[in-house]
Amino acid sequence: MDKFTQDFYAEKYGYNFPLSQIEYPAIPEQSPIVIPPYNGFGDEVDTLGYIYKLIPDKPKGDFFKSVDNDKRVLRYTAKLNTRVPEDFDRRFIISFYLADDSISIYEPA
Repeated sequence: MDKFTQDFYAEKYGYNFPLSQIEYPAIPEQSPIVIPPYNGFGDEVDTLGYIYKLIPDKPKGDFFKSVDNDKRVLRYTAKLNTRVPEDFDRRFIISFYLADDSISIYEPA
C-alpha cells in the first residue's frame, strides 16, 4: 500500500500496516529445444517448422512457376499390378499438375 493509505489507516483505525517488498515469482528455466530426427516425409524445413510454431505457416508457393505452368497437366494411364483376379482390369488416370506439383489419381467407373 502507498504512504497515504497507510497514514489514513493509522489515523482512523489505529492500525499500522508494515511496508513490505513485493516478491515476484522466479522465471522458470527453459528446457533446451530438441530437434527431432528427419523422418523422410516432406522436407527438413517442414520438420523444423513444428519446433518454432505449434501450427506452422503454409509454405509459400512459387508465383512464377504457377503462372508459367497454369493449366498444364501431365496425364498418365496406369494399370493395377496384382494377382487378384477381380483387380486385373482396373485402370487409373494419374494427373501431375505442373503449377503446384500436386498429383491426383482417378479411377474411371
